Amino acid sequence: MSFCGIGVQGRCLAAPLLSQHPHGMADIGDLIQSADVYECFDSNTVEVEIMLDYLTSQRLTPRHIYREVCGSISSLFYLAYAFAHDLDRDSYPVSAQGFYTSR
Repeated sequence: MSFCGIGVQGRCLAAPLLSQHPHGMADIGDLIQSADVYECFDSNTVEVEIMLDYLTSQRLTPRHIYREVCGSISSLFYLAYAFAHDLDRDSYPVSAQGFYTSR
């Protein structure tokens, strides 16, 4: 899914969400150097170190985190759509990505 906000066909240069990543956040080293990360933890360096140790041990990168967030948001949009349209999951087996699933 991608949308750049321009309604003219062939002019949109937006890349699909899952191929993107946070700017300046390529690896764990970028997280260590980011003041924003420490602000998210209210400058609690112990908690930041625990998070960094976990990410390192699991070999997770900022791109992994970004993809998880995108997946969660996509699921929320699907649930909101299903609720708004009163979809019955048993009658209309649609996944969070919007594709019909096989039974």
